[in-house]
Amino acid sequence: LCVACRLVLVDPVRLPCGDHEVCHACAASRATCPSCGVEVPTAELPRAAKTARLLAKMEVTCDFDRDGCAWTGPWSELALHRELHCAFQPLPCPYKGSGCPEVLERRAMPPHKAGCRYRSSQCEHCLKVVRDVDLPLHLDRCGQAPVSCQRCALPMPRASYERHLAEECAEGAVPCPLRFIGCEHVGKRKDTEAHLQESAPHHLRTLIGAVVEMREAHAREVSALRAELAAATARVERVDLTEVERLRATVEQQRVWLDRFASGRVVTVDPNGAGNFTTIGAALAACSADDAVLVRPGAYDGPVHVEKRGVVLRAAGDVSITSATGPALRLSGDGAAAEGFECLSTSPVSCAVVVEGARCALSDVVVAGAALHGIQIAAGGDATIARCSVKSCKQAAVEVRGTATIVDSQFSDSARPVLLVHGGIATATDCAFTGGQLNGAQVINGGRLEATRCRFAGNRFSNVDVVNASAELTDCDIFDSAKCGLCVAEEGRVDARACVISENALPNVAVLPSGVCSLERCTIERGRSHGVVVKRGGTCTIDAATVVRDNGDTAVAREGQQ
Repeated sequence: LCVACRLVLVDPVRLPCGDHEVCHACAASRATCPSCGVEVPTAELPRAAKTARLLAKMEVTCDFDRDGCAWTGPWSELALHRELHCAFQPLPCPYKGSGCPEVLERRAMPPHKAGCRYRSSQCEHCLKVVRDVDLPLHLDRCGQAPVSCQRCALPMPRASYERHLAEECAEGAVPCPLRFIGCEHVGKRKDTEAHLQESAPHHLRTLIGAVVEMREAHAREVSALRAELAAATARVERVDLTEVERLRATVEQQRVWLDRFASGRVVTVDPNGAGNFTTIGAALAACSADDAVLVRPGAYDGPVHVEKRGVVLRAAGDVSITSATGPALRLSGDGAAAEGFECLSTSPVSCAVVVEGARCALSDVVVAGAALHGIQIAAGGDATIARCSVKSCKQAAVEVRGTATIVDSQFSDSARPVLLVHGGIATATDCAFTGGQLNGAQVINGGRLEATRCRFAGNRFSNVDVVNASAELTDCDIFDSAKCGLCVAEEGRVDARACVISENALPNVAVLPSGVCSLERCTIERGRSHGVVVKRGGTCTIDAATVVRDNGDTAVAREGQQ
């Protein structure tokens, strides 16, 4: 027993007196030996290796033996037994994060979990994941629930109602389409064509003056872009190869914008009225496929929905989009792209950014918070995410149900898994997934993750968790989890190559029943529990890997195949 706390020694160290041993934590809080009064130095004390070995082999019973647990085994395996197996271990409900206060024994958890009112289910209209207790309120607000227009009685999803009133309703009052040239007429949308025919002579005279003014403005914009292009080209000769490649991409992008300006395919948005439009929604409604929308600095209201094929939305400075009724930014048109925006959704049932179209692109997008996911790649969606930053979301930072290619991006501090691959395919390169309240990356329901040179660190559950899915990890750093570094379970399969997996609180690598894991040229070290644990029914292949014996317990503990 520890002479300080009088409990079983945990990580024992020997005091300078040579006769007494205490827990490592007790030594750090004591100035003198509790028994003989010898001063305890502030330097690191020697580990009591012999005592530690005796404790590891000591046969003990479970802390819950009085409740009925019949387990006995070595002291070193007691913590793992309680963490993963003991049927009498009190556990919080898995839906605690959603508000469930219940704490039950592990054996009573399955029936409770199946009927917990705080569990999540999908809305039949929008397929969003909502707590059962919140489902009635969600249905009253669901954007996909059917409603009818109060003016024309046309049925539609609730999310389309405001847009219908603003852009489609035949009975709605709208200004003349040529108001930007000075026409002040306001009438019903269905009468617009008649007004245009009646006022054609007046409109033509006014339009000629407006066209002359716009051509002059375009000429000034083209001149400024040509000067920027020339300056960028000149700098290429003075930078290293990496900067050259970046500048080449910038030059190419500027050429595209220059071509669109010269052909009149770029519209500008300025909140002060100095552009073609004052709102992003109006600009998107007016543009055609493959057009570009240049948004000047300012704070804009969402939601912003890019529906048309190939439309590029670009921020020319500090631009923020905030929405209280849905995603701040939604890309549903194939080939749509958005660059340089800060997005925030305050809606309790919406993500900040949603991608539904194919071959879409997000670059330099910042999400600083969302009630659901920061970025959601919907089923059927396909997106490239580059140089983006997402943090402080109440669900996942990124949820992938479709296909996502993620490069050079940072994701952190989400209340659920930082990266959730839910049946989709995610390819990540040079990214960081850190500080999640659950997993750093969770791959489930047949999903696949391919990660290269990524960092998974500081998450409260496993840094990487693969369940009934697959993952390929190459040259990744996986460390400092409050639980396992890498956990493979329930038909999950992981191929890890040249990865460093270290300093995790539970086993650095845990292969649970029916999980399959391959460790090739990996380094498994400095774990605070076992280096690698293979449970009965699991399979782990270790090829040319280094499993260092400085893990807290054994380097490799196995019940399954290894």
